[in-house]
Amino acid sequence: MVVAIDTNESTLNETSSLAGNDKDRLTTFVTDITNKLSVESLRDNILTQPGIVDGIINDAGIIQPFEKVYISVK
Repeated sequence: MVVAIDTNESTLNETSSLAGNDKDRLTTFVTDITNKLSVESLRDNILTQPGIVDGIINDAGIIQPFEKVYISVK
């Protein structure tokens, strides 16, 4: 089982459609990780799903172009 978690339901729906024939092995949850109660209930919600979680990938970043940062020290 793969569990996908995002704050955006439309991107979770897109992920589900990209899973194709394997989408029955994908479970999605809309969760705001800045909301403590939401995060605390997430574990229990995941554990109620059939199957075993095969792995965890924590990718909470946003891909964006890298920009050089110049720091001036006085």
